[in-house]
Amino acid sequence: MVNQNSIGTHDVRTFNELERYRAERLTVMQFPLANRFYQECGYSVSCGRQEIVVCLRAIKEDHSPIVAVARFLPHVEGYFVLRNLCVELHQRRKGLAKYLLQSALMALGDEALCYCYAFDHLREFYQSVGFVVRSTTEVPEHIAQNYHSYCHKHRDLLLMSYDARLNSHSLAPLIYND
Repeated sequence: MVNQNSIGTHDVRTFNELERYRAERLTVMQFPLANRFYQECGYSVSCGRQEIVVCLRAIKEDHSPIVAVARFLPHVEGYFVLRNLCVELHQRRKGLAKYLLQSALMALGDEALCYCYAFDHLREFYQSVGFVVRSTTEVPEHIAQNYHSYCHKHRDLLLMSYDARLNSHSLAPLIYND
């Protein structure tokens, strides 16, 4: 039986070996797995019932451990807010975050609009996926207010957005599980 939550698979080259990874959307019942992953990575966050949580696993066995997670909070006005994209420490610098983010953005839909508050040192990473730096005058008031609030704690934050209508050509096609 096919995992209905599977978003796609992709080959990612890691240190002279080829591994296959599967991006999948977690059900609410699976959120404790993501919460545990975040805790192991040093985050003190919990997935909310209304969020869309996407993870990445190596395809080795049925219950491979999670190697990356991203949370998307849907807003009533139709956009999403990316929250807590995290890759397990020993799996970083392999392209997994980019693959997870691309897979998740494709799964959000052809007209998805997504905002994020990114650390400045990750600017090029987010731009490589299609995010653009925005000023607070270019975004919904709620997003701008949160940005100002977060900047009191983290001075090096950028306000960025991704618009699927402008970026669909830049995302790699996915191989869907049948």
